[in-house]
Amino acid sequence: MQIMNQYKILNVDTSSLTSGMIGIICNDLDMKHIHTTGKMSTLEYLMDNQADVIVVHTDIGELEIIELLDIINQDYENTQTPIIIISTLENIQSLASSVSSFNVISIFTHDYWQFQLSNLLKYFKSQTLHTTTLKRELNQSELRNIQDPLTGALNRFGAQDTFTHLTSRFKAYKEQFSIVMLDIDHFKKVNDMHGHSIGDEVLISVASLLQKSIRNNDALIRCGGEEFLIFISKNNTQTSKDIAEKLRLKIEDSIHSSIDLKVTASFGVVDYKENEDLDSLLKRADTLLYTAKHSGRNRVITSQ
Repeated sequence: MQIMNQYKILNVDTSSLTSGMIGIICNDLDMKHIHTTGKMSTLEYLMDNQADVIVVHTDIGELEIIELLDIINQDYENTQTPIIIISTLENIQSLASSVSSFNVISIFTHDYWQFQLSNLLKYFKSQTLHTTTLKRELNQSELRNIQDPLTGALNRFGAQDTFTHLTSRFKAYKEQFSIVMLDIDHFKKVNDMHGHSIGDEVLISVASLLQKSIRNNDALIRCGGEEFLIFISKNNTQTSKDIAEKLRLKIEDSIHSSIDLKVTASFGVVDYKENEDLDSLLKRADTLLYTAKHSGRNRVITSQ
């Protein structure tokens, strides 16, 4: 089995003895053991990765455990990850009460925890493997519902899902994101002069160019008609403006239909603001896009 497909156990503790025991269990069960030593190193891992199970030892401190679980609970990708706590505390009532609102499956408090942990991990792995096919089918069905059939970009439902994911990352890790809104210039003239089939070619061509030009963790949305939206993760406005400018030039320099038609596009770029909803974010981007349209088109406007 390739490492990338292994069941991943994220083990958070400062004890080399405990992590060594968990490493042996993971090796016996053909699971990948990832060891972190506290809140910060754990969050650094989770910012770019997911774990199938998180095992936390109380030697990192009860307060740090609560802070860590609170952040994980806000992360859209990890909020349902099973969490197991190995405790050496004499009185766990306070800990058990504090973690009751998180996805803590079990708290082991005795010297023979490794046997229970092994059985529980084996069970979780078997359940995951059993549901993999069903999840894939559900994901494919969901994709059909959130994807624009003409361009292959996501639609408004996909935009909401992406927004929910990115705002959860912002809440958990303060990970900034931006949106780039663009509109194909004079698209109505394309349809009026050359017909809707050529207009569709232009839309497909522009969407394909955009999709190939953005990163895998960014998302392309067709908002309707000739308007597109790009969620740029882990970015600020200035960086996103640079990305938008590169996209603008690529669109301008490319041929977008079978009749060698060239088009341009106008852009509005904004950063997400804390506690802002999607409608407010889109409205701010649309205002800047309107400014770009009415100040000559084929340009990028930001809030800065």
